[in-house]
Amino acid sequence: MSRSVIAAMLLAAPVALFAQPESIPIANASFEEGEDAWSLPDGSMGEVTDEQAASGDYSLKIVDTDGDKGGSNVLGPRVPIDGKGSYELRFKTFPVTGSGCGIYVRVLDADGNAAVPGDQYQRGAPSSPANEWVDASLRIFAPADARFLQVWVALPPKASPGSVLVSGCTWAN
Repeated sequence: MSRSVIAAMLLAAPVALFAQPESIPIANASFEEGEDAWSLPDGSMGEVTDEQAASGDYSLKIVDTDGDKGGSNVLGPRVPIDGKGSYELRFKTFPVTGSGCGIYVRVLDADGNAAVPGDQYQRGAPSSPANEWVDASLRIFAPADARFLQVWVALPPKASPGSVLVSGCTWAN
């Protein structure tokens, strides 16, 4: 190998090591378009509010005043992926009261069926510091047959009653 080829490889190596991950947007991730692209069914314990926002004017608010109701249930839009790989969900949470909520990732195949067990990828949204926006993330590994990622904001049944806001969800790989 010539010296010029070796020199070029050595100069390119740091660029590859420090390259920024590709961002994969989630539709209406900061809730500026209300509930568009998100599923907030009756009884979901979720609502879009202008009470507090990480950026823009809105965020998702989960309120559980009775830990025995069955938990919250808010689904984000399906985000297409190319299959096998490492992905990181990045989001912001604003704990108000209680012990936070669960952030789950549904990894789905082309037919919308679970490509991994439904609760394999989960993270409790930070519950402190209260009344401040906190950055959080969750890394997942998708199998070859995965075609979609979907955020699921869920306060598990029998969890501590409380209130939390979520905003700014995005994917990186």
